[in-house]
Amino acid sequence: MRTIESTFCLCAIALAISTAVASPWLSQRQDPSSGLPKPSFVLHDKNLHPEKSHTILGPNGSITISAGTSMIEVSSLSFSADGKLLAVGSTPGNVDVWNVETKQKLRAFKGGTAVALSPDGQILEKDGNGIEIIDMASGRVKRTIPWSSGMGSEDHTIQSVSFNPSGTQILVASNGQDLKVFDVGNGALLATLTNTRRGTFSPDGSLVIGGDYRHLMTWNSTKWEVVRDLSNGPDYVTAVAADPAKDIQVIGGPKSARLLKLTTGAQLGLVGDAFTNFAAISNTGSLIFTYTSHGFAIWDATGRLRCLKPGNSYYTMAVSPDNHWLAAAPSNQLTDVAVWDLTELIAACSSDAALSHDQPK
Repeated sequence: MRTIESTFCLCAIALAISTAVASPWLSQRQDPSSGLPKPSFVLHDKNLHPEKSHTILGPNGSITISAGTSMIEVSSLSFSADGKLLAVGSTPGNVDVWNVETKQKLRAFKGGTAVALSPDGQILEKDGNGIEIIDMASGRVKRTIPWSSGMGSEDHTIQSVSFNPSGTQILVASNGQDLKVFDVGNGALLATLTNTRRGTFSPDGSLVIGGDYRHLMTWNSTKWEVVRDLSNGPDYVTAVAADPAKDIQVIGGPKSARLLKLTTGAQLGLVGDAFTNFAAISNTGSLIFTYTSHGFAIWDATGRLRCLKPGNSYYTMAVSPDNHWLAAAPSNQLTDVAVWDLTELIAACSSDAALSHDQPK
């Protein structure tokens, strides 16, 4: 398994294979709106071209306004455990699976914006028509778990899905509801985690850690019993990362990302002071990565800022479980995904002459 230390000296569709080719902004030294250095490469579907909104004349004189490709944006990213595969979910309902090493698109599916790859990369989970469990080898749906998204005040649209490390359980976050856990093998509902709107499996899969605007919850993933219920608030939770071995968790919200002791909830520091889109902890527990409306930042496990790259030009981010890659979806680039070698990014970030050790302002 690749690790990163804290030292800073350093329905399936048949398709023609798409490859990663240069996007216009890839040739730049860095994306000026994000502050991040040029990515190692960009996964780019060369068959998808920008299309302006236009009027379509239908039968009997009917008129339809097409938004073109302006409505397309990446909404979720998920790596396999070895970092070799990346699933990309995008609105208004397309899912692509890429081989990161060869930079080739392996499969494409219609329907779904929230995606997750099983750790072994053999199963794809997506929303769209309920929760679909898809065999990657054949591209066929193995099982569909019914899901009603509702409407209006009863809108329960799925916002994220994730596997546990063994690939046997699915964690589903939806609008206005507590987390639900399903069995991958038979689709059975295993638990509804009260007072937990956002959460994550622990690295060994034995716990689910998360919360809502009043509670910080830790659940046992065998009997689904509450291990810990601590106070939280008043803000809702937007992102969660945790490392029980280091007794730390990151709780992102609309105003900040807080570094807390997992066992007591005591605040160790802030690892961001703006809306938090993404949070992750390295597999050694030595580094924390956050992406807020102020930009991408790297912190040590005590909450000390190592590097901040200002900007907010990305929709979503993901770090591969082996800590090899950072993936991010740039705004206004259709389904493009920028990918950085994480070790190289850390080295570039830490060598920045403007490196600051203060909290972002």
